[in-house]
Amino acid sequence: MKDQEYTLSILKMVINNDLENHHVETSQDLEHLESKRDQLVWEIATKIYTYSGHKVELSMVRDLVTIHLKRKRRQFSTAKLLERQERQPQPKPPIRSNVDSVRWIFLKTCSIICNYTDVNAHRVSMASRIADFADEKELTQILRDLEEVFEIKFPHQATTQIKTVKHLVDVIGYQIKLHSDYQPAANYESAIAI
Repeated sequence: MKDQEYTLSILKMVINNDLENHHVETSQDLEHLESKRDQLVWEIATKIYTYSGHKVELSMVRDLVTIHLKRKRRQFSTAKLLERQERQPQPKPPIRSNVDSVRWIFLKTCSIICNYTDVNAHRVSMASRIADFADEKELTQILRDLEEVFEIKFPHQATTQIKTVKHLVDVIGYQIKLHSDYQPAANYESAIAI
């Protein structure tokens, strides 16, 4: 029984090596090889008999050829899928703490502040004190809207410590970093439109 298993493993190795010598670079090469499957089985069995005198069962050769061709087909399918994925545009990375994202956060924050107060957007700067244009009730509504728009949650202690627009923008930026799955608007025009 051991000799038969050893013989089978050697035959499988020889058959697989022969199949690997058939260079399959494209799907057309694979289709051509699949179309002459029976001829390939016969050639491999004949080659083994010619060199070793061993009669190999054609069904075993056919099964190994079929397995080899299926493996090659899967490799081509996987390669095509990866190629398609590479051609698709990649999503933009989440907002980070850089000049553009700070400006974007400021513009969106400014827009929300102006919605709840009588202040003109041109009067709001990073140095502006929030208490100068928003009372406690308005600040609560502003913070609620900012949480919804930026998909963040302000820490309780931060709401009582926020004094300036810059501080508010910094807290929002920090919270966005904590929730890095947030995707910002593609341009500033949409950032200031609510």
